[in-house]
Amino acid sequence: MRSRLQSDGAAPRFRRALPAALALVAVACGGGLAAPDAPAPIALPVPSFHHVHVNSIDPDPDGILGEFNGTAETTELFHGHTHLWHEQPLCAANWYVEHLGLTLPPLRDPETGAEAPRPPYDPCDVEIGDVSYPTFLPMGQLRSPIGNVRLANAGWAWYSRQCRDGRCGPELDRRLARSRGQVVDHVAVSYPDLDPVLARLAAAGIPLLDGPYAFGDTRAVLIEDLDGLAIELTEAGS
Repeated sequence: MRSRLQSDGAAPRFRRALPAALALVAVACGGGLAAPDAPAPIALPVPSFHHVHVNSIDPDPDGILGEFNGTAETTELFHGHTHLWHEQPLCAANWYVEHLGLTLPPLRDPETGAEAPRPPYDPCDVEIGDVSYPTFLPMGQLRSPIGNVRLANAGWAWYSRQCRDGRCGPELDRRLARSRGQVVDHVAVSYPDLDPVLARLAAAGIPLLDGPYAFGDTRAVLIEDLDGLAIELTEAGS
C-alpha cells in the first residue's frame, strides 16, 4: 500500500506509497554521539512492526498501490518491507534509531562477510540522486539516497520526497503533509514495555500527540516523526 499526501493545499495531491506489505528532517537528524559528560541514552528494545491504519472504505478508492511479495507457488502472503517517503531519508533513519530504538543495517566486509554495526549517517542531509527506472511513476523514481532501518520483524526503506524540482508540476513542489486524516493515517510499532520509550522521548523533548491511552488491555501513545508521519507506539499485551 502506498499513500502519504505531499501537500495540505486544495490542488490535486500526489500520494506517497507504501508497497505491501508497507520508509524525516528533525530537531536533531544527525543522530550523533552523546558528549563525553552527557548521561547515557535510555536503552530501548528493538520494536516490532504492528499495523498500518488506512482511512479507506473500498479496496482502492484513493489510488493506494499494493505490492505483494511471493511467486506462483506462494501459499501465504507476508509482510516483507515498508517504503515511505521523507524529505531526507538518511536523516529519517538516524532519527528513528536515536529516538525509537530501530537499527541500521550492519556494514559487511566484502572480503570476509563479517558484519559490524553501522554508525549514524554523517552527514545525513545529502544531495538527491538521479532518476531511475523501472518504476510505476511516469517521471521516474528518485531512489538515492535510500535510508534503511530494521525492526524486530520487518524492515523500512525510505526514499526522498518524489515531487520536487517540478517533477509533478510546480503546484506540487511542497513539503510532505502531516499524515493524520490522510489515507494512511499512521503506522504503529510495538514494545514489550512503554516506560523506557516514554522516558527517552521526554528526554529528547519529543511531545506526545495523544496518550497514554488504553489499547486493549495495555496502552499506547501517538507521536509524529520529523516529517509529520504519525506513529502509534503500543505496548505488547501479556
